[in-house]
Amino acid sequence: MTDRRNVWTEAMDAALSGLWAEGATSGAIAAHFRTTRNAVIGRVHRLHLPPRPSPIPGHVPAKPKRVAPPPPLPPVVADPPVHRTPPRLPSVRVCQYPIGHPRERGFRYCGAPVTQPGGVYCDRCRSIAYQRRAA
Repeated sequence: MTDRRNVWTEAMDAALSGLWAEGATSGAIAAHFRTTRNAVIGRVHRLHLPPRPSPIPGHVPAKPKRVAPPPPLPPVVADPPVHRTPPRLPSVRVCQYPIGHPRERGFRYCGAPVTQPGGVYCDRCRSIAYQRRAA
């Protein structure tokens, strides 16, 4: 058995052109040739048959719109990165809890005295940084 899906003869092309000119739908033509609708549409395009009007009432194909390019954006001038390190005093231990965002103005460390030996935060900041889970 041969595969008829890929074989279009001159007689079939002539019949397709006639049915297309009569206004038969691509589905009806596909049923006539026992093939798929997409195969018929593809063959119509390859034979350069005239396109059909849209079946949607009042549908007019939209013309491509010319879109003006957007205006150029001003160059972005970034502030130089600010690197702040926690204060390190040899005799007095100070709280190193960060306050604010490192890249924003006003960023600082708490700086209150650390009361717990070996700790890095004051009592207030330690209660913020280390919270107990609810049981």
